[in-house]
Amino acid sequence: MIDRRKEGKNLLFYKLSAWTIGLSFVAILLSSIWTYYSVIQIYKKSRLNNVEQLGRGAALAIGDKLLARDYAELESVLKRLFLNTDINIAVVTDSDGKRILSLIREKSGEANLFFDLTSIAIDKDKEVDTHVNIEDDGKTKVWQKINPGVPIGWLYLELSNTTEELILAKLKTNILLVTTPIFLILVVVSLFINRNLKKNIDQKESLMNEEKNYWNSRAQEDPLTKLPNRMLLYDHVKAALEQANMMRSQVGIVFFDLDGFKEVNDQYGHATGDQLLIQISRRLVENLRPMDRVIRYGGDEFIIIFNNIHSREELESLIERLSAEINLPFEINGHMLNIRASIGVTLYPLDGTDHIDELISHADEAMYVAKTLGKNQVYWYC
Repeated sequence: MIDRRKEGKNLLFYKLSAWTIGLSFVAILLSSIWTYYSVIQIYKKSRLNNVEQLGRGAALAIGDKLLARDYAELESVLKRLFLNTDINIAVVTDSDGKRILSLIREKSGEANLFFDLTSIAIDKDKEVDTHVNIEDDGKTKVWQKINPGVPIGWLYLELSNTTEELILAKLKTNILLVTTPIFLILVVVSLFINRNLKKNIDQKESLMNEEKNYWNSRAQEDPLTKLPNRMLLYDHVKAALEQANMMRSQVGIVFFDLDGFKEVNDQYGHATGDQLLIQISRRLVENLRPMDRVIRYGGDEFIIIFNNIHSREELESLIERLSAEINLPFEINGHMLNIRASIGVTLYPLDGTDHIDELISHADEAMYVAKTLGKNQVYWYC
């Protein structure tokens, strides 16, 4: 029998464990994503402030040099500015945007100076000292007014996001290094729990099927004689009729009732009567053909289904042999008991009906006629 309380607790434990692991993984994943994007936002805000400070500091450093037209010192200041590896372009212009001096970082990493009299369009509000624009491709463009007491020009800087990319790449790597082992551990634990859960469910289903089969067999089996009971009678008769129709043969239905069984119970007790029924059942089974079926109908009544009968004479011979075996004495609890049987017979299709209930009823009617004729008789309905 299944301990349903224990099974329920096991299933609840496995389900809670699976849910806990799943929710833990989702929490870790969401936390990692939130951390990553929070760092990005913090870094962008910090970068904006740093770039603004860089532009103001650089403009302050070159303001006096530009005012004094000391271009050599101006170049020196800008080259020191290029120690910041994120800076790719630095341009100093006059108030109208005409280039005065430009430095561009080459692929080799060196900053090359060149002079160009072309103008750069200042498309920002000239009344605002600092303009910062971070573009979608990661480039940061800065316009900073050069004002050493009087506005004399603009400093234009163009920076890459190399440092940001390195920081974010490192952050991604660290998140992966942390979450991947946790994820793998959770997957392994989840698979283990799911495997045990499936195994538990399979075992439960197997036990339930065994229990169902057990009770089905008990419901369809006579507990005393272990013969099929009347619940299976309809199915056995139906199968016999179908086979007879297919093979063009006949089916004998024999209603078998013991004579004097009540006297055995009254004289020797019900325990002896039960043992007598068991021994009679064994003799019936042992003397039937493999294709035939015997069913305990109830009390001291049995129904025998003879399959694949080809003539009345063949069925008569089988019934005579069976009656002779039953008429032999039974030794039970030191008592020699003699028993006889009244037998009613019908033969399909000679009976004239193919309704199972009617065939059984006709065999039953024939058996009662046999009893009225003096018992220990065989009476044929047809």
